[in-house]
Amino acid sequence: MLDNRFFIPGRAIVAAMLVCCGIFIAMAQDVVEEGDVKISERYRPGSARFKQQARELAEKFERETIVESFLRRNPGTALADQSEPEPGMQTDFYVDRNGGDKRVKVAATLKIIGTHCLIYLEKGRRVDENKLKRMAHIFDRRVYPKTTATFGHEWKPGIDGDTRITLLLLSGMEDCDGYFYPGDEFTEEKHPGSNQREMLYLSINRLKDVDDFMEHLVAHELQHMIHWFYDDKETYWVEEGLSEYAATLFNRVPWTAEQYFARPDRNLLDWEDDQNSENYGHSFLFTDYLFNRPELSETSRQKLARELVKNKATGIMGMDAALSKVTQKIDFFAVFRDFCVATHLHHCANGKHPYSFSPVVKRAFKKYKQNRVLPRKSFSGQKGMVKSRVSMWSSVAFEFSLPATKSRLQLQFSGQTVASAKNSFWIAMILTDAAGKLVPEVCWRKTQANSLKTAIDIPAGSFDRLLVLVCNQGPANYKDGDGRLPKAEFAFSVTPTNFAEVHGESR
Repeated sequence: MLDNRFFIPGRAIVAAMLVCCGIFIAMAQDVVEEGDVKISERYRPGSARFKQQARELAEKFERETIVESFLRRNPGTALADQSEPEPGMQTDFYVDRNGGDKRVKVAATLKIIGTHCLIYLEKGRRVDENKLKRMAHIFDRRVYPKTTATFGHEWKPGIDGDTRITLLLLSGMEDCDGYFYPGDEFTEEKHPGSNQREMLYLSINRLKDVDDFMEHLVAHELQHMIHWFYDDKETYWVEEGLSEYAATLFNRVPWTAEQYFARPDRNLLDWEDDQNSENYGHSFLFTDYLFNRPELSETSRQKLARELVKNKATGIMGMDAALSKVTQKIDFFAVFRDFCVATHLHHCANGKHPYSFSPVVKRAFKKYKQNRVLPRKSFSGQKGMVKSRVSMWSSVAFEFSLPATKSRLQLQFSGQTVASAKNSFWIAMILTDAAGKLVPEVCWRKTQANSLKTAIDIPAGSFDRLLVLVCNQGPANYKDGDGRLPKAEFAFSVTPTNFAEVHGESR
């Protein structure tokens, strides 16, 4: 980094420069109406690719500011205050445009100084000044205040002693549209190529809709920066779920949710590189469902978000630890099973049941071509046999038609126990009606040694659909890097049973 301001501490933060830079100009569309929900553009976040490197750096080095590093290496040195940065200042950044480790120097010019941001533009590139002002305005007035109020704050004043976050606008970002790079939070001494500041790398080419870009992608990456400060070892699925959820704070819903609905048979805990959009969609929907649980008030939802970010435990253990600080009524396992139901049933009975997503997300679903997980197979009657398989920490459903008369159905189930995973099957027998007038009835059954024999009574003239949902819970201690878990096979049958035979009476 060539800008020597990073080696001198103690300068004052001057917010008055905002006025001369034109930040506080009148901006239209600052208020988002409750019903104004937008499906965000197909942004490609890039921070997930740095998770392993972030863990390795965190395990190897203690956090240290530039000032602390300088004084450690030069004890007793007297340091002078430094002047504030000014628009037009040129700085060299170390950059990999594709979000990798092949970092080269790229010159950039400071264009806008905001309350919470410094906006740099790659030298030789042009972006309309009004767009740059709009970016700073949205970041300062909406994205930064609301995101930090929900999740907590970044390292502040941080490695560089500046409370403002650098937003570096770059061309040629082909593999992603923006990312937070944790390596910048370590000094060059510890991590050569570090830019030694809190910063986000952003694509110039995705600024067509500045509001959408800032309120989805930038909010997403800001959550990563915040999460790194509190817990730099969190699992992908928890952190990415929270980052995608950040868009909903601004009435924006990630496009990845629809990708998950179309290809739902995947492990929630496993970040599969060949299912990138489904990874994001799955984690996001689970996070949204978690925060929409009826057991949580608005206050407890915000507390849960903070607890999830700052809790040092990771994955399922971290989620249970965070939930225990907020409520004793639910745990991860119960939420996960009900989430599996919600992916199939959130649209039923106008969503007036516990298996529903947040109002913002439900409104967005109306714009999706596919807005729920479909049954893998539908039977025209109340009898059928199934042989299939399903991923760990996933579910699959099968639909049966029910007669108008009272009946009883018997289910026999047998599932594979994967020795390396010690997985356990849960079965939900769900009664619904095609007209969507009745609140679904959900009855969970835990298998014993992954086998189950049970029955369900069907009342006359009400429900006309039975959904058998097979939920496969994998190992709770699974973490990133543990390798791909195999799918587990299962088989079951549904058969009608005569009431007289069961009860010894005529009904």
